[in-house]
Amino acid sequence: MKKPSLKEVLNQKDFNVKPRAAFAWKMRMRLYGRMFKDALTGPNMVLRYAGLATILFFTLGGTVGTYAYSSADVNENHVLYPVKTGLEEFEGWFKFTEEQKAEHFMYRAQRRMDEIARMEEKLGNLNLNERANKAATKALDKMEKHMNRALEVAQNGEFETEPALKFLNKFEQKMKHVHEKLDGVSSMNERMFNAKLKIERRISNLRQVRQKIEMAPHENHMRVPLRNFFERQNTEEVFLPLRFSYI
Repeated sequence: MKKPSLKEVLNQKDFNVKPRAAFAWKMRMRLYGRMFKDALTGPNMVLRYAGLATILFFTLGGTVGTYAYSSADVNENHVLYPVKTGLEEFEGWFKFTEEQKAEHFMYRAQRRMDEIARMEEKLGNLNLNERANKAATKALDKMEKHMNRALEVAQNGEFETEPALKFLNKFEQKMKHVHEKLDGVSSMNERMFNAKLKIERRISNLRQVRQKIEMAPHENHMRVPLRNFFERQNTEEVFLPLRFSYI
């Protein structure tokens, strides 16, 4: 009996080819990730944000956007990482005051640290896994950039005395949270250790600023620029020139 040709098989009415669910999901994730990456790195700023907003419109309400944004498993090695960071960037568009912006960047720093902790929880010693180690290093770099940006924005804020002290105290607590997470990583290497020391210096610096504000003479309801209380020579490692992307 003659075997049917491929054309004859494909022309059969009852012939139906569908990809496996896992494969379809993976390809969909790659597509969304590539779309976000292209939208965020386009040469035209207007088109970049317009493209990002359009993609967000179609993903925010679905499981893709929700999963990408909320899961610590979505890290530098994940196809949905551009979606995750894109959603964070979009969220930052609606932070208008210096306090809101600073808290947003600290929130992003915390999320990068959560990704590192989650990688170690799943894979063990990150120093023994080259791909995971590279992803952790990139996350650590982003964490420091977010933290630098948060401190830079915080300096531009103007507060009355009591709100300033409350803001700096909350800021310090968030920084302590990142430090505790980093200190809890068992795959500690030189890069992580140096980052931990920098955070400790930043925390110490914030305490000094709070003490200066408490001791400074001030009038009731007078708004004070926080930048006046930061000494440049003591914070060179903290406030770096910002020439990089925060995505």
